Amino acid sequence: MTINENTSVEQLGKLFQISLPADRTSEWANIIREVVPGSIVIQGANVSIASDIAGFAWRIRSICLDAGITRERFPLIGITQEGGWISRVTDIANSPGNMALGAAGSVTSTYASYRAMAEELRSLGIDWDLAPVVDVNTEPSNPIIGVRSFGDDPKAVSAHSLAALDGLEDGGLLSCVKHFPGHGATSSDSHITLPRLDLSLEELERCDLLPYRESIRRGSDSIMISHVAFPAIEGRGRLLPATLSKKITTGLLRERLGYDGLVVTDSLSMSAVADNFPAESVPVSAIDAGADILECASPEMYMVMFHSLRSAVASGRVGGERIARSIRRFDDLRRTHAALGRRKRGTARWSRQARYSATRASLVSSVTLVGRRIRMPLLKGCEAVHSFYFSRSAMLEDRGITEGSSPLSQIFREWGFTGGRHFTAPRNISSAQAGEMSQLAAAHAGKNDFLVVFTNDALASKQTKGRRPQIDFTMQIHELMEGRVAAVGTGTPYEAELLKGIPYVCAYSFRKEALSAAVGVLAGGMAAQGRLPVKMQGVQ
Repeated sequence: MTINENTSVEQLGKLFQISLPADRTSEWANIIREVVPGSIVIQGANVSIASDIAGFAWRIRSICLDAGITRERFPLIGITQEGGWISRVTDIANSPGNMALGAAGSVTSTYASYRAMAEELRSLGIDWDLAPVVDVNTEPSNPIIGVRSFGDDPKAVSAHSLAALDGLEDGGLLSCVKHFPGHGATSSDSHITLPRLDLSLEELERCDLLPYRESIRRGSDSIMISHVAFPAIEGRGRLLPATLSKKITTGLLRERLGYDGLVVTDSLSMSAVADNFPAESVPVSAIDAGADILECASPEMYMVMFHSLRSAVASGRVGGERIARSIRRFDDLRRTHAALGRRKRGTARWSRQARYSATRASLVSSVTLVGRRIRMPLLKGCEAVHSFYFSRSAMLEDRGITEGSSPLSQIFREWGFTGGRHFTAPRNISSAQAGEMSQLAAAHAGKNDFLVVFTNDALASKQTKGRRPQIDFTMQIHELMEGRVAAVGTGTPYEAELLKGIPYVCAYSFRKEALSAAVGVLAGGMAAQGRLPVKMQGVQ
């Protein structure tokens, strides 16, 4: 495909994927009219329930029609719906999340969960799911990947990744594997800082690159580049995120792995990029590196980047032929999307009941009892069962411990346990708070009562002078209650290594269905069918 610079400027909007604010509809109209973006991605600010998605998609398309944009140029509507933790909308048949699927151990279940989720999203007007995560999680304290990964075995991750891609395709959605060349070994979050991984190319080949190789061999719709720096590959000099690295995007992904499909950046408004590189230089650097689609979650920053790239193309700093390649890849993606729609109309959709059954079965089969020598049920014969729930909600950070508002209250009642007291606290507590809270929780428990602690990625949460307060709390309450304590993990299971002697069930999620299944295992109403998808020392 060959286009001149003037045509390039007119079509530059295709190379931008933007998130719009939840309100200010007039601003949406101005941005869409001026830029005609190739895609718009739905974030948590835009939706909370399924009806919101349909309404959002309808408003976007109405704005396009009012602006005189033809249907052939309507932006593709994307969403980051991975299931589990990362779910923009939860009142649909939803995947339990990748690590839960890895624990379930069935690629058939992974396919079914992703297909069910895709069919739900497609019916609401979604075109493109920025999933699945195919990172191999090898760092127990990883604060941003963790349960978003299928596990730590590259071959298992590859198998589940391919099943997820098949499920999304058969469900009618475009897909995007991420975060190349791998985010699973990081101990920091690229939303907050620029992570650095001192991994050689040989080390990446042995682990992180395998799922990408397999996805490329299968035929991946798109690949997202991470904001992680790899100085061993980049060489000496300033740390560059992979997003802005030609050695990684072009040299490693395109030339070494042979990928000529669409490359999407992770959001360029994330701190790993935004705090280290001027917004005016970022789009040119990303395009020079080999990216095609520039994602940005800030409307203001987006406009700066758009005008910067337009000026670079108009001045010849970025050549028309280079832009033409990216536009060609985006147009190819549109054709793939159109073909999905035609094939979908000729394929029988699953019923709503079948979709919910598929995702529910995957979730139930993922719950893992860590330590097979533990005798169940633990809660039989208890006079009362109390709970202590560590929450990820930022709203709790300034409120401290609360009682009665825990999501566990209803779950325990549904399993027949009444009379217990249920506490909620923020996951990032201090060691001093851990001691105070353990005394408080123990004071409310009788001699024949039991307490269940719901931990939340204790290894990845903030630490106090090297200590892990959630672990301290759980060990202290276990001693105070003379062993009448169990733990349920709502994130990764690595923390079980530090909770020796305490029965531990991993639910891999803080969603109600996952918590209920974990309580069911403790109550003896369900069997734990899952197997650990990650290796842990001293844990069977």
